[in-house]
Amino acid sequence: MGKEILYNRVNENRFSFMGNAKDFFKKDIWNAILKIVTLGFYSPQTKLGRLTYVLEKTQFQNESFQINTNSSVLFKGFWKTYLLFLVVLGALVGLGFLAFTPNFVVKILAVIAFLAVLFIVAPILHYSVQYNQWQFWTKNISWKGINLSVNTTKNHYIKPLVRDYGFFMVSCLIWLFFIRFFVYMMLERYLTIPFLILFGILIMSFLFLTLLFFNRLMFTRISMIFNEMNFGNLKIKFVGNKKELLRINVFGLTLTLVTFGLGMVYYIYEKTDYLLRSVVIIQDDKEYAIQYQLPIAQTITLEIKNFIFRYLTFGLARTLSISQTLDIVSKNIILSPDLRFDKVIPLENDNKVGMLYF
Repeated sequence: MGKEILYNRVNENRFSFMGNAKDFFKKDIWNAILKIVTLGFYSPQTKLGRLTYVLEKTQFQNESFQINTNSSVLFKGFWKTYLLFLVVLGALVGLGFLAFTPNFVVKILAVIAFLAVLFIVAPILHYSVQYNQWQFWTKNISWKGINLSVNTTKNHYIKPLVRDYGFFMVSCLIWLFFIRFFVYMMLERYLTIPFLILFGILIMSFLFLTLLFFNRLMFTRISMIFNEMNFGNLKIKFVGNKKELLRINVFGLTLTLVTFGLGMVYYIYEKTDYLLRSVVIIQDDKEYAIQYQLPIAQTITLEIKNFIFRYLTFGLARTLSISQTLDIVSKNIILSPDLRFDKVIPLENDNKVGMLYF
């Protein structure tokens, strides 16, 4: 495969959102009312209706995207997942109470079972659901009859994510242990200057270690998703750098904390820009990059407007916020003019409808 990456110029290979806030609001407000009246049972239909509208109003080369599913499939998957979540949560709560019983054997067994559910059962179920959702939506969203396809098995997807999740959770627990121990020593007035220096170093070291594992988990998930997908006979490849993602996460999270959340706009922009720059499309052994042209100043302006539309109107103008965001962002994602989409053909399994959730 050639190593040349062909970058973009202004061309017809750009997205456009043709919807408007008025139509979107009519659909969304009706769905919201039904969701409230049915005590959440209408949630799958609400999600499907919103997604269908967005896809049908999003065009690429003057062709809209299509969705091929129905609310009954979403309904079954949604409530199976919800009930599964309640079972896992109930198990954790119940085992947590058992861990405080006076019986030593029961206490030890409860702690072991609690950790097993937290570190093994919960992440396996979570990433299994995530994989099935990924399979389902890629098989049921199409453009000109062509679907995305997933090229990996559930087992291959889950294993590295559960491993990295375990490392991240262990580092979090160790960091929280040091914080709790520090508070205990402070309350007991055992603090000395050497102790403060030592614990300061330990707490910051494990905080950075936690960020490293968080970054590793995020990078693993992103790379697995994009490296295991095709669009018809086009191959998608992730070429991102783990160190660059770490820099974005460390700086973005720090900025968000010190600015009391205001820095989140910059953090989201950096992650979006990194993600799109790190994905290439392969056709005829050539790699074509994706260009994201939205400047940071326009992103900040957009987020300020979104804040006003979403919160100062108590959510009534949320559809205007979504429409505006889709319109601006879609126009600034551009694919290479050298990509020949007339040569893209569906794969044999593109039209097979996958199972949602379980």
